[in-house]
Amino acid sequence: MSPGRSGPPMMTETVSEIARPKVNLTLHVGPPKANGRHDLVSLVVFPDVVADRVSVRAAERFAFQLTGPRAPSVDVPDDDNLVIRAARALAACHGRALDLEITLDKHLPVAAGIGGGSCDAGAVLRALERFWDLPAGSHGEIAATLGGDGPVAYLSRPAIMAGEGEKVVAVDFEAPALLLVNPGVACPTGAVFAGYDRRGRFAEPETVDEVARPEGLRGHVLSGRNDLEPAATSLVPEIAEVLARLRGLAGVRLARMSGSGATCFAVFEDAARACAAADDLRRGAPAGWWITATGEGGA
Repeated sequence: MSPGRSGPPMMTETVSEIARPKVNLTLHVGPPKANGRHDLVSLVVFPDVVADRVSVRAAERFAFQLTGPRAPSVDVPDDDNLVIRAARALAACHGRALDLEITLDKHLPVAAGIGGGSCDAGAVLRALERFWDLPAGSHGEIAATLGGDGPVAYLSRPAIMAGEGEKVVAVDFEAPALLLVNPGVACPTGAVFAGYDRRGRFAEPETVDEVARPEGLRGHVLSGRNDLEPAATSLVPEIAEVLARLRGLAGVRLARMSGSGATCFAVFEDAARACAAADDLRRGAPAGWWITATGEGGA
């Protein structure tokens, strides 16, 4: 509930949740299993950068609206849209009528390695928990049905994700100042994992216990890697250009790809340096690059 609220929202009220992007600071991926999937371990954060916003309000019948600069890029049938699937699943779980209008204000790029659709779905679950006065954080099983990023996106705070994504452990870790860049080229997850499998260079990821010690998390980031980066770069060569530009910026401490790409990030000492680097990069970046930094948050 919002601070100071003593009961559920008035039915005329709009309830909104920010859907911040998921950034995999590390992503260690194991070999393919019999089911074709992979075990992984990843330290995930949700930085205060440009984000999507999901809003819900009462309506006579269900309606879904897309707004924002990235709305045209969301070309998904309603039955496959994660926001709609999440809302329907939560309504069915509690016997609620879906007499709602849901608005997704879309700012994050799609197929970008930052879990945009999953984060939007997590945001609608959190918004509807408040709207319907349901126990907050109690619908992880629904989130898990929405894909590998579903559980961690629903949590939307620093965490270790493991297994196929179903294991999520919140950690006491302050997200570093980040600059995020996407070259404007979609990087389909399935094709990236297929390329990773073809390379055949596998290492068993660590256990959650090995990673989740608070005193070791920063070291884990510095010594870690993204195992999907070579396969994604082969598929989308622009990733290599993004990483080269990030590594050439003043004050950068680390640059790496997030998720299955093509979004990459650079770590800075503080938000002021990250924002200054973003401004420098924008002046010379190719048209179509998406650039945002810690401190530029909100939708």
